[in-house]
Amino acid sequence: MKVGLITYHHTSNFGSLLQTYSLYRRVTELGFECEIIDYRNTVVEKREKPLAITDCNNIRNLLYYFIYEPKLRKKIANLERFCNNEMKLSDRTYNRQDITQCKDCYDVFLVGSDLVWDFNNNGSDTTYMLDFVGDDKKKIAYASSCGSVWSEQKVVIDCLSRFDHIGVREKEIQKALALWLDHDIDFVCDPTMLIEPISWGRLIGPRMINEKYILCYFEDHEKQIYRDAVRYGKTHGIKVYAISYKRLPSGIKPIRPTTINEFLSLIRYSEAVFSASYHGMLFSLYFERELYFYKKGWNARQESLAAFCRIEDRAGYQNENKINYDIVRERLSKFREHSNQCLEKYLG
Repeated sequence: MKVGLITYHHTSNFGSLLQTYSLYRRVTELGFECEIIDYRNTVVEKREKPLAITDCNNIRNLLYYFIYEPKLRKKIANLERFCNNEMKLSDRTYNRQDITQCKDCYDVFLVGSDLVWDFNNNGSDTTYMLDFVGDDKKKIAYASSCGSVWSEQKVVIDCLSRFDHIGVREKEIQKALALWLDHDIDFVCDPTMLIEPISWGRLIGPRMINEKYILCYFEDHEKQIYRDAVRYGKTHGIKVYAISYKRLPSGIKPIRPTTINEFLSLIRYSEAVFSASYHGMLFSLYFERELYFYKKGWNARQESLAAFCRIEDRAGYQNENKINYDIVRERLSKFREHSNQCLEKYLG
């Protein structure tokens, strides 16, 4: 049985690519032939596109282009190489106008994870709700997510009522869809959690920073994350680094990974992680780092995960109580087992 997976795979974001890789890998481990449908959404493509020198209409943009863009372009090239080497992509690239031409290429269509149902994120593109797939094909959503509960309720109901199975990543979305659809809606883990933490070892690169350090990944709108990290660093006498491709506040050193291996290494060898990224939060938990998480936009993802792992007190730098990883490990293991069972049931 051939499975076509549609998600945000053509990306410069480490977390987006890691969730794609995880879901693809797990489907193939279950014995199915899986292929990433190389679909390109124009809104997402424009956002992911690196800055061109012709876009530099002032000195500030020009300085950014020469100082920061080279690393960012290298990162984009390396992530694309990782995608092509580690996963099988469709021979053809599709867009909104011709995506229907792949509807007979697969027995099962699988969508997920990440913010594939966030209409603000993709310009209300219902391709990610498989509106192009006929009723004769199995349609599955695994850990699909959105930025907030939709206002376009009828569109969502029309599309998702045609699905055979739906698993979502946030409790809030589960509750909304359970009210709207005559359908069982499962609460499942992010695809990266489907893989045992020890299995990530082969992708962790060599240590990049040869000293103790605190790592920041993504920033909240108020940039409180940086102030807290610097305060933590001064208390413990540890330097603060941030994964960033732009200018940073004083007291924070930039570190600019360009590969998946480097990204995972930076989290794995840190003393503590301050993250406004959902996947930064997840991998900190997998590698059992001290973690403080921050709100960036819609934070139901972080809140759902924190509540499940019983680490709600790690929302911001409120205290220095150690995370009880015996509890976290046990709960993640049970969630992983439940979610793997759901995915097997969906595909089976």
